[in-house]
Amino acid sequence: MATIYQFQVEKLEIDLSINEAIHDQYSITPLSQKLLDQSCCSEEEKRDLVPLFVELLSLHHSFKDEGISAIESEAGTTNQEFLNEALRHVLAGVKPEKLDRFLMKTIKKSRFTGKKLLEQLMIRQGVLSIVTDNHPTATHQVLTELLDFDDPGYLLAVIIDALSASDVQGEDELPFKTCR
Repeated sequence: MATIYQFQVEKLEIDLSINEAIHDQYSITPLSQKLLDQSCCSEEEKRDLVPLFVELLSLHHSFKDEGISAIESEAGTTNQEFLNEALRHVLAGVKPEKLDRFLMKTIKKSRFTGKKLLEQLMIRQGVLSIVTDNHPTATHQVLTELLDFDDPGYLLAVIIDALSASDVQGEDELPFKTCR
């Protein structure tokens, strides 16, 4: 039960109770070291996954701005079948726990290693981060840690180059959605 505290100053009411929904929120299960080891790949292969990194972050920002309609418009349009399937599950209302089990089962069943496994792990982390209502900054950090570039500034340089090349003149013309 929530406790509301009333203060005499301008009839200010502040709810200092703990939000019970937070306790019920699903927290993403960390990846095993074995999977992380199996997903090791070259810097060049990691660079090939940067567009997926950008796509997942853009989707997360769009979801924060537009809600489920962002996922509806993205589902089925990407060339990543695993991402399409994950998004279809999100649209079907699958709970994060069940979605996580499905994604992990699919990943383990595929028996991919290297770049292809890393791609699937990025999709899992990105989609689960969206449905568990993480902030896009947290998603950025998780995906950056998964890519684990030797040069930590590489992704920043890619984003800056993309912004520079896009000749941005206003917020509405950014090559990706921003979260307000």
